[in-house]
Amino acid sequence: MEGLFDKTYQLLSSVLDYRSARQKVIASNVANIDTPDFKPKDVKFPEALKSAQTAVQVDLARTHALHFPLGQAGGTPNLTTIETGEKTSLDKEMMNIAENNLNYNLTVEFLARKFRSIQNVLKEAR
Repeated sequence: MEGLFDKTYQLLSSVLDYRSARQKVIASNVANIDTPDFKPKDVKFPEALKSAQTAVQVDLARTHALHFPLGQAGGTPNLTTIETGEKTSLDKEMMNIAENNLNYNLTVEFLARKFRSIQNVLKEAR
């Protein structure tokens, strides 16, 4: 089954995990908008992407002496929240929700296209 699902599925799955975690954090920011001394939080994408990329193990072959040496990475993505240090703004949080929702839907569409391509291959194989 692992041969059927390549590294792209694992990476897209990690991105969906990130988007889901970010949605929860943003919703928490909106829920606590009137709480005194509340500091909004966020999950930063570069850190989450780096964590997701290290979680996806890619076997590479060094075919030329001038190629950069690369080690094998492994592990699970680590999603942590950080305080943004900014004042909570409903407009900004609603913009973050809309942006996160669009990116989540885009990632789901990428996954759906990958599944459709497998479905097409299976139909053609009959």
